[in-house]
Amino acid sequence: MELCGTADDKHQKIENTTKCSECNQKNGDTTWSGRRVELDCNRYRQNPPQIRQIGSWEDAPDLPSGQRNPCSGNTTDHPGNKPCTADCIEAPQNGPCYKYSWVLKGCTYKGEEEDVQQTNTDNKPKPVVLDTEWESKTKFTAILQKGTRDKLSYGQYRKDGETFGAETVLLNSTWAFAQAEIYNPTDVDLFNQDWHVRLKPCKLDDLNISFFGKKVSNILPSSIKKLLDKGIGQGLVH
Repeated sequence: MELCGTADDKHQKIENTTKCSECNQKNGDTTWSGRRVELDCNRYRQNPPQIRQIGSWEDAPDLPSGQRNPCSGNTTDHPGNKPCTADCIEAPQNGPCYKYSWVLKGCTYKGEEEDVQQTNTDNKPKPVVLDTEWESKTKFTAILQKGTRDKLSYGQYRKDGETFGAETVLLNSTWAFAQAEIYNPTDVDLFNQDWHVRLKPCKLDDLNISFFGKKVSNILPSSIKKLLDKGIGQGLVH
């Protein structure tokens, strides 16, 4: 029940507003949309100041995170559903002067706590959990046998510093086999969909199958078993 989130618990709803007074009272997290236009600083510093725009309006830079009032002055709540606005002027001693016009796009805060009632999920789908021996059920082996008296030759093979001389083995049959496995590079569970199938290095221990009533590992020639046990059986695979 806890896994599916249906146990009895307290829950806080997330509220949203565009009113500055409500946002300030609830200490909400704000998102503002603003624009600015450059002013003639010399005229603005006159007494009385004159607001003369230079150029056209442009998008204002983003506000620092969590800032609830973009201006040093007051913001204005509007009646109805119109969002809160703020207008201000930035006139430093050095540098350009700007007039800003901000609109409160959204303010989110945690509402009142409410009880979450327990829900009966007996008739609902439930997650499938892998058993402890799942790996033994995800390996697959394919075997091919060709009746022939052709000679099977294998030459020198070097692995980890070992060298094997060239030999020729006379076989009544030619065998080929391949092994594949299901795997998950993300996590071994059924809560993600990152499952794949791939060919894997052959291991004699994995050949726990029968062929025409006989166990394959018992009917393979000893020379082939030796090659497999040394890890070079991939030469006969795929």
